[in-house]
Amino acid sequence: MSILQLQDVYFSYKNKYQTNEVLKGLTAEFSEGKIYALTGKSGSGKSTALALMAGLELPERGAVLYEGVSTREMDLNCYRREKAAVIYQSFRLFPLLTALENVMFPMGLRGIKGRSAMEQAKEYIHRVGLEDTVFHRFPNMMSGGEQQRVAIARSLAMDTKLLLADEPTGNLDTANSENVMEILCGLAHEDGYCVILVTHDMGLLGYVDEVYQMQDGKFTKQ
Repeated sequence: MSILQLQDVYFSYKNKYQTNEVLKGLTAEFSEGKIYALTGKSGSGKSTALALMAGLELPERGAVLYEGVSTREMDLNCYRREKAAVIYQSFRLFPLLTALENVMFPMGLRGIKGRSAMEQAKEYIHRVGLEDTVFHRFPNMMSGGEQQRVAIARSLAMDTKLLLADEPTGNLDTANSENVMEILCGLAHEDGYCVILVTHDMGLLGYVDEVYQMQDGKFTKQ
């Protein structure tokens, strides 16, 4: 069964001068155990589609279904906190929290605190290939590659099987991009996560299982 479905989704950006219809009947299915790429020209609506999947917006028409339930019927704050983990190009780590504290943060929102949260956070940081020496570093004391791995570890701490990544390698060099993609592939293929990434980097497509190209407000499966 698909963990996430888009069913005939429409979405527009509006102001007092014009309406820009970005998504025009978007339909797709995403399953656990696979890694997907959303591609297309700049401004084609890829990031808008990801925002709908993340519960940051609701579709004007159609539905985004998580495990068969429409996001329109959910408490979106709970959905964003517990169901849809997002990894950003700019990392978005809390600058005044250490790596360990950043990873512990979403666990605190779920009521997991103290020693239990700390031990789990250490496991997640190790899982993305980082050593104990990173635990007490602040983001500005880490390289871009280290920050992105901590961001991935933080997404794992949400304890959801859906990982959404918006240009996750956009600020990284080639070596770190490869490391991040290998981590994401491992999470999908070995741990059963559903990983969906937006990318303009065609060099990353060799890592993914399925490619959806955005064209004229719809997906064309490659």
